[in-house]
Amino acid sequence: MFPSKVDTQYCKRNNGRVYQGDILRDMLLLEMQYADDIGSKYNVVEKNVPYIIVLTQDCDLEQDFNNRNQISDKHDKYMESILVCPAYLAEEFREGRHLEEFDLKMEKWGRVHLI
Repeated sequence: MFPSKVDTQYCKRNNGRVYQGDILRDMLLLEMQYADDIGSKYNVVEKNVPYIIVLTQDCDLEQDFNNRNQISDKHDKYMESILVCPAYLAEEFREGRHLEEFDLKMEKWGRVHLI
């Protein structure tokens, strides 16, 4: 096992870029919900989540940051989006309360939750 070089539980960066593993608070996510059976019409639903974790690889985020800070006639190297996932407080997750604001009720089974 490799020894961890992490010596703090919290790290704040001030250079203006996003890193893989960053936890962002009070974020607005946009979700597409299809309004018909064939998927030609959809509604955009806004959802507020307490936390999201950035999953996109850091090398891609760094390259995008560097490309956006260079003057160029072409913008073909810009990332259109980044991959994130919602995160919840452990206590709310254990109690099954983490999705109540989306009208989803979770069944509490010890440490396992089912939708």
